[in-house]
Amino acid sequence: IQMSFLIIVANFTLFLFLLFNSTVSDKIRNCFIVGSGISLAMLMCNIIMYTYQGTGTNLLLLKVTTAVSYGISGPVILPFIFISSVIGKKVRIIIQALAVINIVLCFISIFNGCVFKFDDNGNMTLSTFAAVPFIFSAMYLAVLLAASFIKYRLGFRMESLFLTVLSVAIFTATYLNTFLHYKYLISG
Repeated sequence: IQMSFLIIVANFTLFLFLLFNSTVSDKIRNCFIVGSGISLAMLMCNIIMYTYQGTGTNLLLLKVTTAVSYGISGPVILPFIFISSVIGKKVRIIIQALAVINIVLCFISIFNGCVFKFDDNGNMTLSTFAAVPFIFSAMYLAVLLAASFIKYRLGFRMESLFLTVLSVAIFTATYLNTFLHYKYLISG
């Protein structure tokens, strides 16, 4: 909790601001509330994972929180794609279907270890389908960047800049987490 304190406070503050702010449109409010909720869920999962990994206790809780974290870490990008309002309906349906497939695959992994598995001490290793959440997340980022380019072409320069910076930040966090083994950056 100490390592994620600022992120938790920022998420709760954003959540409350959006909940009680009447000047923000319902669509934007709902998308940000969903994104904030997903981020808070990821943070809670990270805290549980940090607490129990390597202890050999609460393996089922560790597996469930890992499934939730892997399942929703990519789809946290979706609200930003929907807010952009420039991505077609077919693409939105496809990325939602990919999100559902990812979540189902991660929850199946609790039982068969197809994405991740834990040894008796609670140490996690990635398995055969571990790349699926990362591939789907890369697809979401590609759609988010496409939305950024479309916004730029339509003359919405600041929105385009926001989406581009967000995409770079998400890619950087994922890279640092995956390849340099930094922990718990993606939820932030």
